[in-house]
Amino acid sequence: CDVTHNRIAARVFAVFYIAVVAIGMPLATTIQLNRAWLKNQLCDKRMIAVFGFLYESFQSDALYWGLIRYLKQAALCTTSVILWRSPRAQAIVGTLVLLVVAAKHAQLQPCVGRVENNFELAGLMIALIMNVLGLMFTAGAASSESGGGAGLRGHFGDEFERRARNRIEFTIYVVAFIVLLVAYVAWAVYVTVQDRRALRARNEARLRLLLWQTLRDDSFKDQHISFTAVQHALQDPQV
Repeated sequence: CDVTHNRIAARVFAVFYIAVVAIGMPLATTIQLNRAWLKNQLCDKRMIAVFGFLYESFQSDALYWGLIRYLKQAALCTTSVILWRSPRAQAIVGTLVLLVVAAKHAQLQPCVGRVENNFELAGLMIALIMNVLGLMFTAGAASSESGGGAGLRGHFGDEFERRARNRIEFTIYVVAFIVLLVAYVAWAVYVTVQDRRALRARNEARLRLLLWQTLRDDSFKDQHISFTAVQHALQDPQV
C-alpha cells in the first residue's frame, strides 16, 4: 500500500514539475519577452529588473539565448521523466538536444564575452561526450545481457564475463567523467586567475596615471591630495 501511494505521489509530482516548471514557466517567459520585443520595451527599467538576466549578457542578435538554455533543461528533464524506463532512449534524445544546442551556440556565439562563449560551449561538449559514452555503455550492457551460453557451465562463464566487462566499462565511464570535470574546473580556475591579474594590471596602470596627473597638476597640489588618498580612492570598487 505504501509503495502504491509513493508511486502515485511521484507521478503527481512529476506531472506538476513538467507542467509548471519545465513547460509552463519557460512558455510564459517566452510570451512575455516576445510581447516586450514587439513593443520595443526590452530596454525599459521594469523589463531589465525582472527579465534582464535572461538577455543582458547576450549579443543583440541572440537575446533569446537565455530561453534556449531553459528550454534545453526542460527538454532534458521532460525526457528523463517520460522515458524513465528506457535509459537508451534518454541518452539518444539527450544527445540530439545537446548536439543541436551546441551547433547553434557555435554558430551564433551568443554571449558578449569570448570567455563566456568558450565556457558554455565546453560545458555543452562535455555533456555531449558523457551522453555518448553513457549510450555506448548502455548498449554494451544490453547486448551482453542478450547473449547466452550453452549449458550450465557456459551460462556461469558468460555471466562472470559479462559482469567483469560491465564493471570495466563503468569504471572507464566514471574515470572519463571525472577527468573531463576536473579539466573543466581547472580551466575555469586558470581563466579566473588570468582575469584577476589583468584587472590588477589595469588598476595599477590607472593608479600610475592618476599619480602622474596629481604631480603635474597644480590644482591638485593646492588641494594637498596625497598619494595615499589617491590609492584609497582607486581601491574603491565604485571608482
